[in-house]
Amino acid sequence: ENGEAKKFAKTQMTRIRELLEINSRLDDIVEEMQRMQREKYKKEMEANAAKLQYYQLQVNPHFFINCLNLVDSLLSEKNVDTVRQMIRWLSEHFRYVFRSQESLVTIREELREVEAYCNIYMVRGGMPILIRKEVEGDLLEYGVPILAIQTFVENAVKHARRQGQILSVE
Repeated sequence: ENGEAKKFAKTQMTRIRELLEINSRLDDIVEEMQRMQREKYKKEMEANAAKLQYYQLQVNPHFFINCLNLVDSLLSEKNVDTVRQMIRWLSEHFRYVFRSQESLVTIREELREVEAYCNIYMVRGGMPILIRKEVEGDLLEYGVPILAIQTFVENAVKHARRQGQILSVE
């Protein structure tokens, strides 16, 4: 009986070692799958950032050229104060738009950009825009992707405006 008990114990130990080895290999496979998932996510994020930058490069030159034409027109009218303010807003806008796409910005920063964009558009389009912001104080420091809010406002300005009416963006 003692020999059979030793044989049984040895068999059990072998099975335990096999199970531990299988468990270790499964852990390695799970780690490798997680690493591959992180790499895939990182590549998708890089591709999305590249697409966003491409779209910005497509849109911004048109916007920029229109703004330069407006500055030229304002200078012709000798409207120097408006030109100075327009240049400041444009400077802020482009500094903001061309910052790193990988980092998040605060809602506070994004709302400042919205104001600069709307100011430029009001001078450009001669149309008043009423901006109403209701954000709880602690949320102002919450991180969002750059241009997340500004994109919605830009679409509202482009598509919701009515001639002779004040555009209200909330």
